Amino acid sequence: MRKHLVSRRLERAKEDARPFLVVGDLGYGVIEEFECQFPSRFINVGVAEQAGISFCAGLADKFLPFFYSIGNFPSFRALEQIRNDVAHEGWPVAIVSLGAGFSYGTAGYSHHAIEDAGAVASIIGMDVFTPSCVHELDHLLTLHWKNPRPMYLRLGSSETCSYEHPLFDSQYYSVYKTGGTSLALLVHGEIVHQVLEAVESIERNVAVFSAFHFNRLSEKLVSELLTYERIATIEEHSSEGGFGMRARASLASAHGDKFLSLGVDTYDSHLGGSRAYLLEQNQLDSESIANRLLGFLDGR
Repeated sequence: MRKHLVSRRLERAKEDARPFLVVGDLGYGVIEEFECQFPSRFINVGVAEQAGISFCAGLADKFLPFFYSIGNFPSFRALEQIRNDVAHEGWPVAIVSLGAGFSYGTAGYSHHAIEDAGAVASIIGMDVFTPSCVHELDHLLTLHWKNPRPMYLRLGSSETCSYEHPLFDSQYYSVYKTGGTSLALLVHGEIVHQVLEAVESIERNVAVFSAFHFNRLSEKLVSELLTYERIATIEEHSSEGGFGMRARASLASAHGDKFLSLGVDTYDSHLGGSRAYLLEQNQLDSESIANRLLGFLDGR
């Protein structure tokens, strides 16, 4: 999807002075046209992902920077910069990781992006997306232009999409296949195409949804899924801390009368003070915990 991404960036840059492309010594054969047409809005920072992320954070006051790199390098190598320089300040930096899942299979473990989404999504303020095709990528880019914010965008290798399917505006999911009420397959990323092949081979009436927001499921999608007897999640990512765990949490949260999860949810990263003060601010001090538990037990 990298060619499609850069092509869309180029189109946008012709009518908008904000797009800025930063690369980490890669992208040759894809990024040259952008560099040629907008040399003042392009920079190759070299093999320096940490510096590149911080550089993008500095640009974000006036521009909409995209940092473009491969696999785990813009995530694990620069995780501290993503947390402190981008998410902490809420800068609208889009961090693009090429090669989601096993896209760079022959390059080995260093290039297998199967844990990066979980790591980045654990940072408060970072939205993680893995589009299954160029249609979903277009949808995400359009929403990003309208409402720029910190984003980690994982791209697979496909440049086309052989399936036509409706996108649900601002809901971050598509419906690839409808059918029955027995089983809904909830898929994250480009592996949806293998899933569709599998569904055809078993010849069963199964629904297939593509949820491309890693962090959480939309209320509309949760309502749709709960009409099915069984739900299965499929992803090209580690199951531990992966999309499936987050999807189950979203579905469990829909049953608010049976499930409660207390933790640091909406953390103000500009707050400082003692542990006791910060626990109180996040409603995790003993008094707040007691009140929340009583409210939960009483159905409030």
